[in-house]
Amino acid sequence: MKQKLGLASALQHDPELLILDEPTTGLDPLVREAVFEIMTEAGWTGKTVFHSSHVLSEVDRTCTRVAIVREGRLVKIMRSDDIRSSSTRLMVVRFAGPAPVSELELPGVELVELEGTRVVLRISSELDPLLAVLARHSVQHLAFPEPTLEEAFVGLYRTDGGE
Repeated sequence: MKQKLGLASALQHDPELLILDEPTTGLDPLVREAVFEIMTEAGWTGKTVFHSSHVLSEVDRTCTRVAIVREGRLVKIMRSDDIRSSSTRLMVVRFAGPAPVSELELPGVELVELEGTRVVLRISSELDPLLAVLARHSVQHLAFPEPTLEEAFVGLYRTDGGE
């Protein structure tokens, strides 16, 4: 109830700037959904919403730009989409026959998982050499799962010197 009351009072005067610190902590799922809607609508109407949270799935759902704070200092501000696209990509491939594992050993391509004819690759380089390998084999399925903001954030945080 305290959290709901705080949100109601923050929104009462239709402010141009909302600063919300962990706004969904302790809320039941239906109220959380309402808070997400309010935050999204505020952004659509041109209001600025600062949303502090350690729950990156909520940040991913409600924010268009993300600021990364490390040891109390602002180290980076990026669009959520840019964080995802700057991370390494995963590719899931299912071959019609045995996976050509030795041919997949290319610079910037890491074999993450091998299960029968299915492989999961982490790609940090250009796709052309890998696509040339795949073109020589019968591929039944090919997918690039979209990284979550959390996966992208962890990768970015680690490469920028975090733990």
